Order: sequence, then structure tokens, then C-alpha cells
Amino acid sequence: MEMFVNLPMQCDVTELHNALAESYLIHARVLCDFFQRRRREDDVVCGDYEFERETLDVPDDIEQRFNKSLAHLTYSRLKFTDDTKAWITDKFRPQLLERIETFLQHVVANPHLGHLKEINKARDLLARLNR
Repeated sequence: MEMFVNLPMQCDVTELHNALAESYLIHARVLCDFFQRRRREDDVVCGDYEFERETLDVPDDIEQRFNKSLAHLTYSRLKFTDDTKAWITDKFRPQLLERIETFLQHVVANPHLGHLKEINKARDLLARLNR
């Protein structure tokens, strides 16, 4: 509630940090679904790009954090303390970045799978990952 009320009008460093962290985690969760899940309704999944769906082997504690401390107001989020703030970086980021890189290489190597604009974005992002 604090972020909802304060971010549009004012922003101190803590609120900004929290907003950036939540944005990062929402995108991580979306990417997990994109790479791991079967299609539900009109969801976009990696299979749309002829890219094989594959588990990222996300540890159970990370799945729980995705489910309980992101986009859901739960009492479970109270148990996550400052010493667990690096959970996404230490336990998950490397494997997600590896899967993203493999997917981007696939898209660039198979330009028939997307629009020219998407292919160029994939090339640019791949170049940023390989710096």
C-alpha cells in the first residue's frame, strides 16, 4: 500500500528500490512461465517460436517466493527477511539468463519465426548479454 500511495507522488530510495525489485521479479516470473508452461488460453509461450519448453529447475523456495511474495498480499511474505534478498540473484538469475540467451540465438538463427522488428530486438539484446 505504501508503494501504491507514494510512488506516483513522491519516492524515497527505499520505495524506488522496492518498486524496481518487484518489477524485476514480475518479469522473471513471466519469463519462467514463457519457458516452462504449456499454453493456457492466449498466453504466449516459447513453443510459439518452435523453441522447446524446458524446466528451469527453479528451487522450491524460489517458486514459493514467486507465489507468496510477488503480486499477492500474503502473511507468508513476512517470513522473508533481509538476509534472503539475494535469493533471485544467487539461486536463479544465471539459469534464466542462460535460457534467455539460448532462446535469442534460436530466434536470430530462425528469422522466419518472428517479425523483422522482433529479430532486431533479439540481436540487440543478445549483443548486450554477450558484452
